[in-house]
Amino acid sequence: VPVVDREGFPIGMVTKRDLTEQLLLVRRQPQVPALEVHRLMMPLAFTLDEHATVAHAAAMMCAEGIHHVLVGSAQGVLVGVVSSHDIGRWLARNDGLALA
Repeated sequence: VPVVDREGFPIGMVTKRDLTEQLLLVRRQPQVPALEVHRLMMPLAFTLDEHATVAHAAAMMCAEGIHHVLVGSAQGVLVGVVSSHDIGRWLARNDGLALA
């Protein structure tokens, strides 16, 4: 899940792993309060311009070892998210394979 500031600029990400680890901690230690998003998130947002290519997104994911890239407008405001699943689906469609 992308985290944005009041103006819509990406400032971090909360991953499924972040949420799972927090949930497990709270279940093991009920006295531990749940964290606020800004304490739970990875305070780094990997972003690409909305006009970047699929290859750029794939290259960034491989280089950084991530599965999601945030997409920003020319002004830097979040406009979307591209996942490794999206790239796989795009490759299958554009290679002539039919998807259900």
